[in-house]
Amino acid sequence: MQEYVVGVLATPTLIAILWLTAFGGTTLRQHVRYERSGETPLTSFAVAELSDDGTPITADDGSIEYKESPLTVVEYRTTAVVTDDHQAIVQPLPTVLFVLLESLFGSGPLTTLGIVIALTCIVLFFVTSSDSASMVIDIIASGGNPVPPVGTRLFWAITEGLAAAALLTVGGLKALQAASITVALPFAVVLLLCCVALVIQLYRDQAKQVANQCD
Repeated sequence: MQEYVVGVLATPTLIAILWLTAFGGTTLRQHVRYERSGETPLTSFAVAELSDDGTPITADDGSIEYKESPLTVVEYRTTAVVTDDHQAIVQPLPTVLFVLLESLFGSGPLTTLGIVIALTCIVLFFVTSSDSASMVIDIIASGGNPVPPVGTRLFWAITEGLAAAALLTVGGLKALQAASITVALPFAVVLLLCCVALVIQLYRDQAKQVANQCD
């Protein structure tokens, strides 16, 4: 149980706190410094010209009218930035990490190295998360068997991947996010029950240790 608490609960939580604090704190620090002094060097982006109703203004050739403007990472997240071909608006959520790295290191090898490291970490995170989820689902579906058959493990892993790919293909990132939010509400009840079960199991382990010491 000690290994479970340290390896499953404490360590991932600590790493997540460090990750979010580092990236979130860096982003907010850049924005606050620019708001106070205006001397922080920023990357310029093609910001779309918007009409009164908030839609991008297009030229006769169909391209989006824009103007070059320096943006902090916080502003980039909420600003309509035009793609390089001036035909569409950039999706800020999937690209904001790369904007942050470029604002830190500029256009050079350090930015490329940072992107490679970040993508590697993200891929490893999703691969290990999917693998763990497939294993847990298979154990539950197998009636609690801690070593389920390889075939069923492959089935659940492939099913998860196909479900995510189908949502991304049909509705893009928004569809995947909507599905995650919809499933999260009933799953929150399961997590609460898991918390109760964890506390009960901890008390049982403690009682067992006390009984062994008395013997």
